[in-house]
Amino acid sequence: MTDWQCYHPAPMNTPPALTLPLRGRALIEASAGTGKTWTLTGIILRLLLETAIAPRDIIATTFTRKAAAEMQHRVRDRLDTLRERLKNIADAYLTDQTLLDDDDALAARLGAQLDRAGETDPINRHLILAPVRERGLDGLIHLYRRIEDTRIALDELTIGTLDSICQRWLIENALETGSDEHLQINEHSSANLDTIHDHLRRIRHELAQAHPAEYARLIAGGGLHDSNAYLGAVAAATRYNEAAITPVAPPDAADSAAARAALSDLDPTLIADWQTLTDSDALLAATRKDAAWKKHRAALPALIAQLRDNRPLDDASTALAAGILDPKFNKGHDALAARYHDHPLTTLLRAALAHQHDHDTLDAAATAALITAVRAELPAAREQRGETTFNDKITRLNRALEGPHGAALARYLTHRYPVMLVDESQDLNHDQARLLENTYLRDDTAPPRSFLLLVGDPKQAIYGFRGGDVANYNRLKQHIAPADRHQLLTNHRSAANLIAAHNEHYTHHNNDRLGDNIHYHPASAANLKNRIVDHHGNPIAAPLIWMDSGQNQDEETDKIAALTAQLLAATSPYARRNDDGSLSRIRPRDIQILMRSNNGLVTLQQKLHRHGIDSELQHEQNLFTGSVARAFADLLAAIRDPENSAHHNRLLSGPYYNKTQADLDHLAAIEQGENEAAADEYTLADLRAALNRARAQWQSGGLLAALTPLLDHPKHSIWQTLAAAPYPDNHRHLLDLRHIQQLLAERPPEQNPAHYSRWWQRQLADPPQADWATVPPLPGTNAVQLLTIHKAKGLQAPIVILAPGGSGKGGNRDSGVRLYPVRDGDRLSLSPCKPEGAAKTENERHEDEENRRLHYVGITRAEDLLIIAKRHKSPAKPSEALYQSQTESPHSQILPEGVSLSQHERVLPAAVAETPAAAPNSEAEPWPRKHYYGWQRTSFTALSRDTDNHTAIDLADYAVAEPRDNAAEPPPDDADIRYTFPRGPAAGSYLHAILEHTHGDRRADWRQTLSRHAAEWQIPLDDAGLSACEQWLADIYAAQCPQSGISLAASKRGAHRSEYSFSLALDDRDPANIDRIDALFTACGLPLGLKKNHKHYRYLRGEIDHLYQHGGRYYILDYKSNHLGDSPAAYNAAALKQAMDDHHYWLQAAIYQVALHRLLQTRLPDYDPETHLGGVEYLYLRGVDSTDRANGGLGHRYPTDFILALDREFGYQNPYPRQTA
Repeated sequence: MTDWQCYHPAPMNTPPALTLPLRGRALIEASAGTGKTWTLTGIILRLLLETAIAPRDIIATTFTRKAAAEMQHRVRDRLDTLRERLKNIADAYLTDQTLLDDDDALAARLGAQLDRAGETDPINRHLILAPVRERGLDGLIHLYRRIEDTRIALDELTIGTLDSICQRWLIENALETGSDEHLQINEHSSANLDTIHDHLRRIRHELAQAHPAEYARLIAGGGLHDSNAYLGAVAAATRYNEAAITPVAPPDAADSAAARAALSDLDPTLIADWQTLTDSDALLAATRKDAAWKKHRAALPALIAQLRDNRPLDDASTALAAGILDPKFNKGHDALAARYHDHPLTTLLRAALAHQHDHDTLDAAATAALITAVRAELPAAREQRGETTFNDKITRLNRALEGPHGAALARYLTHRYPVMLVDESQDLNHDQARLLENTYLRDDTAPPRSFLLLVGDPKQAIYGFRGGDVANYNRLKQHIAPADRHQLLTNHRSAANLIAAHNEHYTHHNNDRLGDNIHYHPASAANLKNRIVDHHGNPIAAPLIWMDSGQNQDEETDKIAALTAQLLAATSPYARRNDDGSLSRIRPRDIQILMRSNNGLVTLQQKLHRHGIDSELQHEQNLFTGSVARAFADLLAAIRDPENSAHHNRLLSGPYYNKTQADLDHLAAIEQGENEAAADEYTLADLRAALNRARAQWQSGGLLAALTPLLDHPKHSIWQTLAAAPYPDNHRHLLDLRHIQQLLAERPPEQNPAHYSRWWQRQLADPPQADWATVPPLPGTNAVQLLTIHKAKGLQAPIVILAPGGSGKGGNRDSGVRLYPVRDGDRLSLSPCKPEGAAKTENERHEDEENRRLHYVGITRAEDLLIIAKRHKSPAKPSEALYQSQTESPHSQILPEGVSLSQHERVLPAAVAETPAAAPNSEAEPWPRKHYYGWQRTSFTALSRDTDNHTAIDLADYAVAEPRDNAAEPPPDDADIRYTFPRGPAAGSYLHAILEHTHGDRRADWRQTLSRHAAEWQIPLDDAGLSACEQWLADIYAAQCPQSGISLAASKRGAHRSEYSFSLALDDRDPANIDRIDALFTACGLPLGLKKNHKHYRYLRGEIDHLYQHGGRYYILDYKSNHLGDSPAAYNAAALKQAMDDHHYWLQAAIYQVALHRLLQTRLPDYDPETHLGGVEYLYLRGVDSTDRANGGLGHRYPTDFILALDREFGYQNPYPRQTA
C-alpha cells in the first residue's frame, strides 16, 4: 500500500501539497491518517525541482531523530521513483517514436503513458506534466537534469530535529552567539546534582539560623530531602525555562509564637463554655450528621497541648481540627453558626492551626528558592565541566537573537537557510516556538524568497510531560494569515465505515472539543481496501466495538486476552483478506493493543502467553543497558592503554571476543612461549598491535576511523563473533554495535580519549533517557503488538484494541520533590505548592484536554476494526466521559457485559506463515592466526605462574561477580556483609573502584558511589546491601595501616596517589637470572621456587592500589578482597602470612618496593632509602574488624640491601650505591 494509493480514484479537492505557493508562510493541519508525511515530502520534492532553491538551503525538522531519518529516506525514495518514471517514458519512446513529439499534445500523451504505468501520485504527475505544459519537451529534459543534479546534492539537505538545527547554528555562528563548540551534550551532567547539593547546604544553614524551631520540625518530619530528590523538579524547571518559579513567603515566626502563647494562658471557663456550645444538641443538629469531628470532641485538651507545644497532631486531634476550621453547618442555622465562629476559643484555635503547617510552608519556600538558584546557575556550572544541554543551547541562541544584534543574526540565518519546514509543530516547547518567532516569523528579516511551513495536528498534542505545549502551536498559528492555513481531512488509513464511526462518536455529547480552539472535524475516507472483513468477505458494517472491561486492571487484562484469543480463533467472526483475495484467519501481528502504561502491558503479555499467543512489548531499550555497550567501555579502556593485560583479559572475555578462561590461559601460554600459536591464530601480540594502531588512529583521525580495523580484523571479526551468538541475542548485539557506530558518526567525541572513556562509563552507570541513546527494536515477528498510547503515535494496525482506562496521569510521579504548573491564560508558572481553587480547576482542565487528545491518538490507529475497552464506573473527569459516553450507532456496537464475540460456524484456514529468519550457525569458522615475534612484557601475575608450587591467583578475567555458593542456602538477614559479599574478580574490582573514588572524610558521597559502581560491575546490591557496604566501608577507613600505624582515612588526608600504574624497565639483552633472584628471596626466608625461563622481558608492569606519605616515609598499601573465612580470626597475622605464601604476594611486595624506590630516586633530590622508603602494607578487606583496628592488616619492609640487589637483577644500574661504613 503506497502513501497515496487512493488519491487518484477518490473524488476530492486538489491537495495543499500541489497548491502551496512555496513562499511566505503557511500552515497545514493534518488529521491522523491524512497523508501528512506524503504531503511534506511532496512539498520538499517541489522545492527541489520547481524552484531554484538548492538542497543546502532547505531545513526540515521533526520531533525525533528516528522520524528525521525516515523523512530523509522517504525523500530519496520519492526522488528515485520520479526518476524511474522518466526512464520508463524514455523506454516507451523506443517503441513509440511519436511519444515525445514536441507539440501541443505532448502533455496529453505523457499523461496517458503515466496512466498505463499505474502512476497515481499527484505530485509525480504534476512535476512531470507541469513543465511539459509550460515548456514542452525542453521542460521534460530540464526536469531530468534537475533530478540528476539534486540526487548528487541531496545529502546537503538538512533534515533533523530543532535541537540539532539549533546546535548547528550555534557552531556556524559561534562568534555572534558566544557559543563554545567544544561543549559536549550531557542531559544528565553531574553538575545538576553538585549544584543542588551546594545550594541545599546553603539553604539548610540559612533556615537553621532564621527559623530554628520550624527547621527542627521540618527535618524531623522528613522535609528538605537529599539532593537526588530535587533532580526531577530541577529538570522540570529547565524544561519550562520561561516559567517563573512562584516564590513562597516563609512563615512569620513572631505570629506563630504569639498564637502558641495565647493558648498557654487559657481561662478554663472559656474552654468549658466552648465545650458546652459544641456539645449542645442544637449545634450537633445544626451540623452534618457524618461530620467526623463530632466523634473526637473529647480530644480538645490534647489538641490545645499539641498546638501550644508545636508538636505534630495525632489522629484524633487532626479530625477535631478539621471540625474547628469547618464544622459543616447546615443551611438555616446562621445565628448558631455566627455564635460558634465568633467564640474567642474558636478564634484562638484557628489562629494556632493556621501556623500548624508552618514547616510545610518553610519547606515550600526552601524548595522555591533552591530551584530558582539552581536553574540560574546550572548553565555556567555545566560549562565549567565542558558540558551543556539542548535546552541551554536553544536558550543561548534565543538570547542572541533577542539581543542588540539579533536582527542581523536572524537576517543572516533566514538568508542562508531560506526554507524552514517544521513537522509535528503541535509539540514544540516554549523555547523552540520562540526560536521560530525570532527568525522566520520576524517581519524585519525575512528575505523575499523565504518559506516557512508549519505542519502538525493539534489534536495529537500529547507530550506535555516532555515540555510540549499546544498553546505554543496556537500562538504560532496567529502569525499565519487565515488564507494560508490548510487542512487535510481525507483519511487514507482507515476503512470508510470506521471513519463514519469516528465521525458519529466525536459529534456525540460534545466529544469534538479537544482543547482551546482544537476541535475534531469530520473526515472523509479514501481507503477503498479492507484488510479485515467479516466472515463473508464484506466490509465490517459496525467496526467500532465498545467492550466492558471490568472494574480494574486485572479484570481488564483478563478480558482483553480472552478477546484476542477469540479474534485469532479459526471460528472468529472476522477474517483477513489476503493479497490474492482469499480469506484466512487473522494473524497475531494484525492486532495492536494500546494501554496507558507499561505496567498494564506487562501484565497483559503474561496473560496472552497463557493463551498461547505470542506478543511483543514495544518499549524503549537503552543502548547503555546492554552488554555490547559495556563491552565497548572495555574496548575504549584497552585502546587507551594497549599494554594493560587486565584490560586485555576483560575485553577478550566479553561478547566481542567471547573467550573462555581456558582460551585466556592458552593465549597466556603462547605469550610466555609455552605453546606455539597457529599461523592464523589471534594472539595477545596481535591484539596489542591492533590496539596501538587504533590508539594512534583515534588521536589523528577520530574514534570511528579507529574502530573499523578493530571490528573487522583479518584474524578476528567482532561482527562475526556477535553474529554467532544464539538467536535473538545476535540480532540485538549487531543492532547495538551498529547504533554505536551511528552514534559516533553523528556525535563524534571531541574530548580526549580519557575524558570520553569516563563519559561512556557515566552513561553506563546512569543511562540517559534520550532519543539518541535508544536502540532500534528487533525485526518484527508474527506477534501481537503491545504499546502505550504515546508510543503508538504514528503507527497503525488492521485491528486495534484500545484500553484507555486507569490512571490518566502522565510524566514523572516518583517520590521526589515536584513542581506544579500554574496557568494564568497563556502564562505558565511553576509552584512547589499544590494548586487550589481556580488554579487547580485550570490545571485539571488542561490535563483532561490532553487526555482527550491521547484518546484521539489511540482511536485513530485502527485501519479496519477498533475495539475500545471501557471500565464500568462513573466518570470522575470529563476526559473519562470521552470514552464512556458511547452509544450504539449505525457504525458502532456495544458488546454487553459478559458477552463474547459471536463465533462463526465456518472454520477459516490459517494465515500464510512467514518464513522466520534462520538462526546463524553457532559454530564460527576458525579465525586466521599469525605469530608475533618481539620482546615481551611481564608482570607479577606472569612471574608467579613460573613458581614450583603455583597457586591460582586473582587473574583479571573480569567475569560477573560470583555468589558464595550457588547451591548454598541464602544468608540470613543479619549475616555480615564482609563474608556474604560476592567473590570473584568483578567483586574485587568493585571494591578497588570504591576505595579509589571515595574519601574517608566524605561519607555523604559514599552511597552514590557504591550504587553507581555496583551497576558498572554487576554487583547485586539492594538498599539493605548498600547500607551494609556503607558501614563496611566505614570500618575499612577506620582500619589501621600496619606499617605507619595511621588509619586508612588519615592516609588520604596528606600526599597520596590511588591506582598508581608503573612500568619497570628491564634488561632486554639477557634473560633474567632466576637463580640469583630466587636466592635473594631465600636469604630473606621467603623462598619462591621460580622456574628458569629464558625469555627476554623488556618491561615489568604493575599497579599500586594506594601510595601515601606519612612521617617523611612513603608507604604502599595493597587491598585484597580474598575470602579466607567467615570470622575475624580467619584474618589474623598467621592466616595472612599463609595467604601471602600461597599466592606469592611476597614477590609482589618486592616488585612494588623496587618500583617505589625507582620513583623516589627521580623525585627526591636528597633521597635515602633508609629514610624515605617505607614498607608494603596489605589490607584484607574482609578481615577488617571494628573491635580490632589492626585485624586484617599485614606489613613488610624488605631490607634496603635486598631492594638494591633486586633492582640490579632487574637490569637497573643504581646511581646511588649503598654506602657502608
